[in-house]
Amino acid sequence: MNRNISDVISTTGKTVWNIAVAAALAMGGLGLTACADASSPGTPVPVTTTTTGKSETKTSPTATSSATKVDSLADADPCELLTDADKSALGVTETLGSEGSGTARICRLRLPDSNLTPGIRTNVGLDGVVVKGPITDVAIGSRQAKQMRTNTGGCFVFIGVTASSRVDVQASELRGDQDVACDLALRAAKLIEPNLPES
Repeated sequence: MNRNISDVISTTGKTVWNIAVAAALAMGGLGLTACADASSPGTPVPVTTTTTGKSETKTSPTATSSATKVDSLADADPCELLTDADKSALGVTETLGSEGSGTARICRLRLPDSNLTPGIRTNVGLDGVVVKGPITDVAIGSRQAKQMRTNTGGCFVFIGVTASSRVDVQASELRGDQDVACDLALRAAKLIEPNLPES
């Protein structure tokens, strides 16, 4: 029944040591687990964001070559008598802008070998055309019109809109070819006519 005191101390010491080792191992395991879950410093962590809801698709208007009618010549910009598609068909390379010229508002357009100038007059109709060369009656769409070859090599097409308003289409070819100028003026007038307000 009597145990040696040294044996008791030895046994107790081993027990305490075993408990301490077990506790240390347990704490170490927790530390390793925590380290395994943590992100390393400086390492980006990807974040996935999920967005719910109805997707929307916006469609930009598609440019067309259809004519846009002018409501009133009084408020019209002469540079808008021809659509972008019309200008492309005629070979226009540059729109220099609109300006006043006497009682008319004109737009200067440039082509590789020609100049084209559509203009708006709201104070005079076809009867007020000032003749500066051979002039003939022509039809542009359903409207009365006149074509005039100027004495300086240019060409005009005058389109009647109302009794007191008209559109003048002037063209000139850089080398002075009047046939080319008249063909350009006539083609431009035919493209402009559908865009004009009803008479």
